[in-house]
Amino acid sequence: VTACLNNLKQLYTMEQNYRISSGPSKSLPSETGGAFWLKLSQVTPPLIDNTLSAIYACNAKGAPPAAGATDYLGPGSNANTLEDGEPLGADKPGNHGVNGGNVVRMSGDVLTLAPTDPLWIYATTRCVP
Repeated sequence: VTACLNNLKQLYTMEQNYRISSGPSKSLPSETGGAFWLKLSQVTPPLIDNTLSAIYACNAKGAPPAAGATDYLGPGSNANTLEDGEPLGADKPGNHGVNGGNVVRMSGDVLTLAPTDPLWIYATTRCVP
């Protein structure tokens, strides 16, 4: 669970670096779901080295995701319209069994939540694969 929490922090850091590198508009990609996270690494120059693609994998889940996929949910709508407290991404339900998971909010905080926590429930309905 801690490794996933760290991966989501790293994805958020990559989101911030993307925003900085996008110029005066500071806009994020319009992709949703896992495609949002993957888009962050598809810029020139790359924000991460290809050998660091393990940040897209949930260590607790077991098998890594297929190439070009991620074990994390991404925003369900254009991230440029989300408010600070809203979820930007989360573990996919089931990554940690029935124990809930991690949620990263637009403000950058990453929280480990129980399956009954209202934020976990909200994140897993607002964020998409």
